[in-house]
Amino acid sequence: MADSEGNDFKGHCGGIAYFKGKVYVAGSSDACLYVFDPADIRNADSGEKVIYKDVIDLTFEDDGIGVSFVATDGDLLYAGEFYREGNYETNPLHYVETADGTQRALMVGLDIDQNTAVPQIAYSIPNQIQGAAFCEKRLFLSESYGLAFSHIYEYDLSKVVASGTHTVLGVEVPLMILDSTVCEKTYKIAPMSEEIDFANGRMYTMCESASDKYIFGKLTGAERVYATDIDKLK
Repeated sequence: MADSEGNDFKGHCGGIAYFKGKVYVAGSSDACLYVFDPADIRNADSGEKVIYKDVIDLTFEDDGIGVSFVATDGDLLYAGEFYREGNYETNPLHYVETADGTQRALMVGLDIDQNTAVPQIAYSIPNQIQGAAFCEKRLFLSESYGLAFSHIYEYDLSKVVASGTHTVLGVEVPLMILDSTVCEKTYKIAPMSEEIDFANGRMYTMCESASDKYIFGKLTGAERVYATDIDKLK
């Protein structure tokens, strides 16, 4: 991938989703989404660069979403944050008091219209979430950091009710709290789980350590995408 001038793209490719005919890539600390044309991707020759077409700004006054991961439920595109004290801080405007204490990250559902994104709903999520996926009216969050085991948190969305509202990017939206009190199940998997997705009865997991920053991943097979039968998770 490349930027508008053809330079190597250095965004956080751990966040990627296909939504309504376009490919969206997380803009990380730039607080944006980069938009690619899937036709350009399909038609590119091996080794050829694909340039992003648009940038969707996710800032408003003193607020902004540092996008670590993206997901979709088919109706909205969700931009999610990763929080870790000291090196991956989030905007204090996104802090939410929950039964577990203070959660410091949000996952925001966005209505995408042309090159604008309007918040429709916000989920307060646990720290260190690297990916999310919707499957059969359930939401799964992927949590990991470093060499510790990763965890997949499963929530039944029919049992998650709004806890008032929260203002994100200048828009007041319903706030849903995802903490341990509404977490249905927790699955322990290999370290550095990042984006996840569900298809054909399987959960697909992308490992963050495939990058040069985590060179050990290339020595242990972490550059692969792993598929796990959902029935085996249960």
